[in-house]
Amino acid sequence: MALDDLFKDLDPILEEQVRARMIISAEIDDEIKKQGWNPKEFHKKCNAIIPAGESNISPMKVEKWLSGTHDFKTSELILLKIVLGKNWLNRVNKRII
Repeated sequence: MALDDLFKDLDPILEEQVRARMIISAEIDDEIKKQGWNPKEFHKKCNAIIPAGESNISPMKVEKWLSGTHDFKTSELILLKIVLGKNWLNRVNKRII
């Protein structure tokens, strides 16, 4: 089944949200692989830069990020930008529009 078939019956706003989540997840996965990391190593890299007093990222959170269904918070996108060196908001805008 083609991706467009999945979107044909969705509300236009929901469609854009789903597309954005999938794009971000796919690009995060690609970047992790480019770095030569597996999800466990990526998880450790994320937690290594979290300031003291803030909650660590759980392995389940990383799984959600890579699932294509996670609704990213700005703080998560900033963390990903620091760890992976990419601005995900700019990348999504370029791919969707």
